[in-house]
Amino acid sequence: MNPLSVLGSSDFSLNIESFGLKGSDSVFLSTCRGAENLVLDTISERNPNIRKVALIPPFTCNTVIEPFLKHGYQVVSYSIDGALNVDLDKFREVLIATSAQVVLVHRYFGFDTLKDFEKIISEFSPKGIVFIEDRTQCLYSTFNQLPVDYIIGSIRKWAGLPDGGFAVCKTGVFTNKPHVYNEELERLKLEASYAKYEYLHKNSGDKQNFLDLFRQAEQQLDSETSYFKISPSSVVIQQNLDSSILKKKRRENYSFLYEGLKDSDILEFLMPKLTEVEIPLYFVMSVKGRNELQRYLQLHDIYAPIVWSKPEVYPDICKEVQNIYDSILCLPVDQRYDVDDMNRIIKCIKEYREYVNN
Repeated sequence: MNPLSVLGSSDFSLNIESFGLKGSDSVFLSTCRGAENLVLDTISERNPNIRKVALIPPFTCNTVIEPFLKHGYQVVSYSIDGALNVDLDKFREVLIATSAQVVLVHRYFGFDTLKDFEKIISEFSPKGIVFIEDRTQCLYSTFNQLPVDYIIGSIRKWAGLPDGGFAVCKTGVFTNKPHVYNEELERLKLEASYAKYEYLHKNSGDKQNFLDLFRQAEQQLDSETSYFKISPSSVVIQQNLDSSILKKKRRENYSFLYEGLKDSDILEFLMPKLTEVEIPLYFVMSVKGRNELQRYLQLHDIYAPIVWSKPEVYPDICKEVQNIYDSILCLPVDQRYDVDDMNRIIKCIKEYREYVNN
Protein backbone atom coordinates (compact mmCIF):
# COMPACT_ATOMS: atom_id res chain seq x y z
CA MET A 1 0.00 0.00 0.00
CA ASN A 2 1.63 3.23 -1.13
CA PRO A 3 0.61 6.49 0.61
CA LEU A 4 1.06 8.31 -2.68
CA SER A 5 -1.94 6.51 -4.15
CA VAL A 6 -4.06 7.34 -1.12
CA LEU A 7 -3.08 10.95 -0.58
CA GLY A 8 -2.57 11.87 -4.22
CA SER A 9 0.25 14.37 -3.64
CA SER A 10 2.35 15.53 -6.57
CA ASP A 11 4.42 18.04 -4.58
CA PHE A 12 7.38 16.05 -3.32
CA SER A 13 9.09 18.82 -1.37
CA LEU A 14 9.54 19.80 2.26
CA ASN A 15 10.53 23.15 3.74
CA ILE A 16 13.18 23.14 6.47
CA GLU A 17 11.65 26.32 7.91
CA SER A 18 8.56 24.30 8.87
CA PHE A 19 10.80 22.86 11.63
CA GLY A 20 11.83 26.33 12.77
CA LEU A 21 15.27 26.03 11.16
CA LYS A 22 17.04 28.42 8.80
CA GLY A 23 20.18 28.35 6.68
CA SER A 24 21.59 29.28 3.31
CA ASP A 25 20.90 25.79 1.93
CA SER A 26 19.20 22.58 3.03
CA VAL A 27 18.54 19.07 1.77
CA PHE A 28 16.28 16.23 2.90
CA LEU A 29 17.93 12.81 2.86
CA SER A 30 17.04 9.25 3.74
CA THR A 31 18.69 9.27 7.18
CA CYS A 32 20.44 11.50 9.68
CA ARG A 33 23.54 9.35 9.21
CA GLY A 34 23.42 10.22 5.50
CA ALA A 35 23.07 13.88 6.42
CA GLU A 36 26.12 13.63 8.67
CA ASN A 37 28.14 12.02 5.88
CA LEU A 38 27.09 14.80 3.50
CA VAL A 39 28.15 17.45 6.02
CA LEU A 40 31.51 15.78 6.65
CA ASP A 41 32.10 15.59 2.88
CA THR A 42 31.23 19.29 2.66
CA ILE A 43 33.64 20.15 5.48
CA SER A 44 36.44 18.25 3.69
CA GLU A 45 35.61 20.08 0.47
CA ARG A 46 35.60 23.51 2.11
CA ASN A 47 38.44 22.84 4.56
CA PRO A 48 40.79 20.32 2.88
CA ASN A 49 43.53 20.79 5.47
CA ILE A 50 41.31 20.50 8.53
CA ARG A 51 42.78 18.57 11.46
CA LYS A 52 40.63 15.44 11.73
CA VAL A 53 39.89 15.38 15.43
CA ALA A 54 36.20 15.53 16.38
CA LEU A 55 34.63 16.24 19.75
CA ILE A 56 31.31 14.41 20.09
CA PRO A 57 28.79 13.62 22.85
CA PRO A 58 29.70 10.87 25.34
CA PHE A 59 26.11 9.59 25.48
CA THR A 60 25.19 8.85 21.89
CA CYS A 61 24.73 6.04 19.37
CA ASN A 62 27.08 4.28 16.98
CA THR A 63 25.43 5.93 13.96
CA VAL A 64 26.69 9.31 15.18
CA ILE A 65 30.25 8.04 15.55
CA GLU A 66 30.51 5.87 12.40
CA PRO A 67 30.57 8.72 9.83
CA PHE A 68 33.48 10.38 11.64
CA LEU A 69 35.46 7.14 11.69
CA LYS A 70 34.62 6.57 8.03
CA HIS A 71 36.06 10.01 7.22
CA GLY A 72 39.29 9.30 9.10
CA TYR A 73 38.60 11.31 12.26
CA GLN A 74 39.90 10.62 15.71
CA VAL A 75 36.88 10.95 18.01
CA VAL A 76 37.01 12.20 21.59
CA SER A 77 34.14 12.97 23.93
CA TYR A 78 33.21 15.73 26.31
CA SER A 79 31.58 15.22 29.70
CA ILE A 80 27.96 15.74 30.75
CA ASP A 81 26.35 15.56 34.17
CA GLY A 82 23.77 13.07 35.43
CA ALA A 83 20.96 15.17 33.98
CA LEU A 84 22.63 15.19 30.52
CA ASN A 85 23.65 18.87 30.77
CA VAL A 86 26.94 20.30 29.51
CA ASP A 87 29.24 22.24 31.81
CA LEU A 88 30.65 25.03 29.63
CA ASP A 89 33.92 25.38 31.54
CA LYS A 90 34.67 21.64 31.34
CA PHE A 91 33.68 21.62 27.66
CA ARG A 92 36.07 24.48 26.95
CA GLU A 93 38.92 22.66 28.70
CA VAL A 94 38.41 19.48 26.63
CA LEU A 95 38.11 21.41 23.38
CA ILE A 96 41.39 23.22 24.03
CA ALA A 97 43.21 20.12 25.32
CA THR A 98 42.25 17.92 22.34
CA SER A 99 42.69 20.60 19.64
CA ALA A 100 39.53 19.25 18.01
CA GLN A 101 38.53 21.16 14.90
CA VAL A 102 35.05 19.69 14.42
CA VAL A 103 32.46 19.63 17.20
CA LEU A 104 29.15 17.78 17.13
CA VAL A 105 26.59 18.37 19.86
CA HIS A 106 23.01 17.37 20.47
CA ARG A 107 20.39 18.24 23.03
CA TYR A 108 18.63 15.35 24.68
CA PHE A 109 15.05 14.09 24.47
CA GLY A 110 13.48 17.45 23.61
CA PHE A 111 15.13 19.52 26.37
CA ASP A 112 17.77 22.23 26.15
CA THR A 113 20.76 20.49 27.71
CA LEU A 114 23.16 22.96 26.00
CA LYS A 115 22.20 26.12 27.86
CA ASP A 116 24.35 29.15 26.96
CA PHE A 117 26.33 27.08 24.45
CA GLU A 118 26.28 30.13 22.17
CA LYS A 119 29.17 31.40 24.30
CA ILE A 120 31.36 28.45 23.24
CA ILE A 121 30.45 28.91 19.58
CA SER A 122 31.18 32.63 19.61
CA GLU A 123 34.54 32.01 21.30
CA PHE A 124 35.81 29.20 19.06
CA SER A 125 34.19 29.76 15.65
CA PRO A 126 36.62 32.63 14.87
CA LYS A 127 39.44 30.14 15.53
CA GLY A 128 38.25 27.90 12.71
CA ILE A 129 36.38 25.32 14.79
CA VAL A 130 33.44 23.86 12.83
CA PHE A 131 30.24 23.25 14.82
CA ILE A 132 27.50 20.75 13.94
CA GLU A 133 24.25 20.32 15.86
CA ASP A 134 22.17 17.15 15.62
CA ARG A 135 18.58 18.36 16.16
CA THR A 136 16.96 14.93 16.03
CA GLN A 137 15.90 14.77 19.66
CA CYS A 138 14.61 18.35 19.89
CA LEU A 139 13.10 18.60 16.42
CA TYR A 140 9.80 20.12 17.54
CA SER A 141 10.99 22.04 20.61
CA THR A 142 11.01 25.79 20.14
CA PHE A 143 14.10 26.94 22.04
CA ASN A 144 16.59 28.96 20.00
CA GLN A 145 18.55 27.53 17.09
CA LEU A 146 22.26 27.51 17.90
CA PRO A 147 24.46 29.55 15.51
CA VAL A 148 26.29 26.45 14.29
CA ASP A 149 27.83 25.88 10.86
CA TYR A 150 25.69 22.84 10.08
CA ILE A 151 22.49 21.28 11.40
CA ILE A 152 21.54 17.66 10.85
CA GLY A 153 18.64 15.57 12.08
CA SER A 154 16.17 12.74 11.61
CA ILE A 155 12.46 13.27 11.09
CA ARG A 156 11.55 9.57 11.01
CA LYS A 157 12.12 9.26 14.77
CA TRP A 158 8.96 11.29 15.38
CA ALA A 159 6.40 9.68 13.06
CA GLY A 160 5.80 6.61 10.93
CA LEU A 161 7.91 7.60 7.94
CA PRO A 162 9.83 5.02 5.88
CA ASP A 163 12.88 7.28 6.04
CA GLY A 164 13.83 10.92 6.52
CA GLY A 165 16.73 13.10 7.58
CA PHE A 166 18.05 16.56 6.76
CA ALA A 167 21.13 18.75 6.57
CA VAL A 168 21.33 22.54 6.76
CA CYS A 169 24.35 24.79 6.25
CA LYS A 170 24.72 28.32 7.62
CA THR A 171 26.63 29.61 4.57
CA GLY A 172 27.18 28.44 1.00
CA VAL A 173 25.46 25.47 -0.63
CA PHE A 174 25.73 21.70 -0.60
CA THR A 175 27.38 20.68 -3.87
CA ASN A 176 26.91 16.93 -3.54
CA LYS A 177 23.19 16.51 -2.92
CA PRO A 178 21.79 13.03 -3.65
CA HIS A 179 19.34 12.73 -6.56
CA VAL A 180 18.01 9.20 -6.06
CA TYR A 181 16.16 7.62 -3.16
CA ASN A 182 16.45 4.11 -1.75
CA GLU A 183 13.51 2.42 -3.47
CA GLU A 184 14.09 -0.95 -1.79
CA LEU A 185 14.07 0.63 1.68
CA GLU A 186 10.85 2.48 0.90
CA ARG A 187 9.21 -0.69 -0.44
CA LEU A 188 10.15 -2.79 2.59
CA LYS A 189 9.03 -0.14 5.09
CA LEU A 190 5.68 0.38 3.36
CA GLU A 191 4.99 -3.33 3.02
CA ALA A 192 5.90 -3.87 6.68
CA SER A 193 3.65 -1.02 7.84
CA TYR A 194 0.74 -2.25 5.74
CA ALA A 195 1.17 -5.84 7.00
CA LYS A 196 1.27 -4.60 10.60
CA TYR A 197 -1.91 -2.57 10.08
CA GLU A 198 -3.69 -5.58 8.56
CA TYR A 199 -2.60 -7.77 11.48
CA LEU A 200 -3.52 -5.32 14.25
CA HIS A 201 -6.73 -3.87 12.87
CA LYS A 202 -8.15 -6.52 10.55
CA ASN A 203 -6.90 -9.70 12.23
CA SER A 204 -5.29 -10.64 8.94
CA GLY A 205 -1.85 -12.00 8.16
CA ASP A 206 0.99 -13.15 10.36
CA LYS A 207 2.85 -11.12 13.01
CA GLN A 208 6.17 -12.68 12.11
CA ASN A 209 5.72 -11.52 8.52
CA PHE A 210 5.73 -7.81 9.30
CA LEU A 211 8.46 -8.24 11.90
CA ASP A 212 10.65 -9.88 9.26
CA LEU A 213 9.90 -7.07 6.81
CA PHE A 214 10.85 -4.42 9.37
CA ARG A 215 14.05 -6.35 10.12
CA GLN A 216 14.90 -6.50 6.42
CA ALA A 217 14.24 -2.78 6.13
CA GLU A 218 16.61 -2.02 9.00
CA GLN A 219 19.24 -4.25 7.43
CA GLN A 220 18.77 -2.37 4.17
CA LEU A 221 19.22 0.91 6.03
CA ASP A 222 22.32 -0.31 7.88
CA SER A 223 23.90 -1.49 4.64
CA GLU A 224 23.68 1.92 2.95
CA THR A 225 27.17 2.93 1.85
CA SER A 226 26.19 6.26 0.29
CA TYR A 227 23.53 8.81 1.05
CA PHE A 228 20.13 8.98 -0.62
CA LYS A 229 17.47 11.63 -0.84
CA ILE A 230 14.26 11.21 1.14
CA SER A 231 11.67 8.92 -0.45
CA PRO A 232 8.46 10.35 -2.00
CA SER A 233 6.30 8.38 0.44
CA SER A 234 8.03 9.93 3.42
CA VAL A 235 7.54 13.41 1.97
CA VAL A 236 3.82 12.78 1.53
CA ILE A 237 3.39 11.37 5.04
CA GLN A 238 5.29 14.30 6.56
CA GLN A 239 3.25 16.80 4.51
CA ASN A 240 0.06 15.31 5.93
CA LEU A 241 1.31 15.04 9.51
CA ASP A 242 -0.58 17.27 11.92
CA SER A 243 2.32 18.57 14.02
CA SER A 244 -0.04 20.40 16.39
CA ILE A 245 -1.57 17.07 17.44
CA LEU A 246 1.90 15.51 17.69
CA LYS A 247 3.05 18.26 20.04
CA LYS A 248 -0.14 18.30 22.13
CA LYS A 249 -0.24 14.54 22.61
CA ARG A 250 3.42 14.24 23.55
CA ARG A 251 3.21 17.04 26.08
CA GLU A 252 0.02 15.64 27.62
CA ASN A 253 1.43 12.13 27.88
CA TYR A 254 4.74 13.32 29.34
CA SER A 255 3.04 15.52 31.94
CA PHE A 256 0.70 12.70 32.95
CA LEU A 257 3.64 10.34 33.53
CA TYR A 258 5.55 13.04 35.39
CA GLU A 259 2.74 13.60 37.87
CA GLY A 260 1.92 9.90 38.19
CA LEU A 261 5.49 8.73 38.83
CA LYS A 262 7.04 11.66 40.71
CA ASP A 263 6.69 9.94 44.10
CA SER A 264 8.08 6.58 42.95
CA ASP A 265 11.06 5.32 44.95
CA ILE A 266 12.33 2.90 42.28
CA LEU A 267 13.23 5.46 39.64
CA GLU A 268 14.65 8.94 39.12
CA PHE A 269 13.65 11.40 36.42
CA LEU A 270 16.46 12.40 34.08
CA MET A 271 14.52 15.27 32.51
CA PRO A 272 12.56 18.01 34.33
CA LYS A 273 8.95 19.10 34.27
CA LEU A 274 7.95 20.54 30.90
CA THR A 275 8.01 24.25 30.20
CA GLU A 276 6.29 25.89 27.24
CA VAL A 277 9.13 25.28 24.76
CA GLU A 278 9.79 21.52 25.04
CA ILE A 279 8.28 18.74 22.97
CA PRO A 280 9.53 15.46 24.47
CA LEU A 281 10.86 12.55 22.46
CA TYR A 282 10.47 10.09 25.37
CA PHE A 283 9.85 10.12 29.10
CA VAL A 284 13.34 9.36 30.39
CA MET A 285 14.21 7.86 33.76
CA SER A 286 17.06 6.19 35.60
CA VAL A 287 16.19 2.84 37.15
CA LYS A 288 18.19 0.47 39.33
CA GLY A 289 17.49 -3.00 38.02
CA ARG A 290 16.56 -1.41 34.70
CA ASN A 291 16.55 -4.66 32.71
CA GLU A 292 14.14 -6.37 35.12
CA LEU A 293 11.65 -3.50 34.89
CA GLN A 294 11.96 -3.44 31.12
CA ARG A 295 11.16 -7.15 30.93
CA TYR A 296 8.20 -6.73 33.29
CA LEU A 297 6.80 -3.92 31.14
CA GLN A 298 7.30 -6.01 28.01
CA LEU A 299 5.29 -8.85 29.55
CA HIS A 300 2.46 -6.31 29.82
CA ASP A 301 2.85 -5.19 26.18
CA ILE A 302 4.65 -1.94 27.06
CA TYR A 303 7.79 -1.34 25.01
CA ALA A 304 10.29 0.78 26.95
CA PRO A 305 13.51 1.20 24.94
CA ILE A 306 16.97 1.61 26.46
CA VAL A 307 17.84 3.71 23.37
CA TRP A 308 21.65 3.29 23.26
CA SER A 309 24.29 0.90 24.45
CA LYS A 310 27.73 2.37 25.08
CA PRO A 311 29.71 2.47 21.81
CA GLU A 312 32.85 0.37 21.89
CA VAL A 313 34.90 3.38 20.80
CA TYR A 314 34.27 4.91 24.24
CA PRO A 315 36.19 2.68 26.68
CA ASP A 316 36.74 5.56 29.13
CA ILE A 317 33.90 7.89 30.04
CA CYS A 318 33.01 9.73 33.22
CA LYS A 319 31.09 7.97 35.99
CA GLU A 320 27.96 10.03 35.38
CA VAL A 321 27.74 8.97 31.74
CA GLN A 322 28.48 5.31 32.54
CA ASN A 323 25.61 5.39 35.01
CA ILE A 324 23.30 6.78 32.33
CA TYR A 325 24.21 3.95 29.94
CA ASP A 326 23.66 1.41 32.73
CA SER A 327 20.37 2.71 34.11
CA ILE A 328 18.45 4.71 31.47
CA LEU A 329 14.99 3.55 30.42
CA CYS A 330 12.60 5.43 28.15
CA LEU A 331 8.81 5.32 28.23
CA PRO A 332 6.83 6.07 25.05
CA VAL A 333 4.87 9.32 24.99
CA ASP A 334 4.27 9.69 21.27
CA GLN A 335 1.09 10.66 19.49
CA ARG A 336 -0.12 7.07 19.05
CA TYR A 337 -0.94 7.01 22.76
CA ASP A 338 -3.24 8.89 25.13
CA VAL A 339 -3.56 9.39 28.89
CA ASP A 340 -5.33 6.03 29.28
CA ASP A 341 -2.18 4.37 27.95
CA MET A 342 -0.05 6.48 30.31
CA ASN A 343 -2.26 5.47 33.21
CA ARG A 344 -1.71 1.82 32.31
CA ILE A 345 2.07 2.40 32.31
CA ILE A 346 1.91 4.06 35.73
CA LYS A 347 -0.23 1.23 37.12
CA CYS A 348 2.18 -1.36 35.73
CA ILE A 349 5.23 0.32 37.28
CA LYS A 350 3.47 0.52 40.65
CA GLU A 351 2.56 -3.16 40.41
CA TYR A 352 6.20 -3.92 39.59
CA ARG A 353 7.29 -2.08 42.74
CA GLU A 354 4.96 -4.24 44.82
CA TYR A 355 6.21 -7.33 43.00
CA VAL A 356 9.90 -6.69 43.77
CA ASN A 357 9.21 -5.68 47.38
CA ASN A 358 7.34 -8.88 48.18
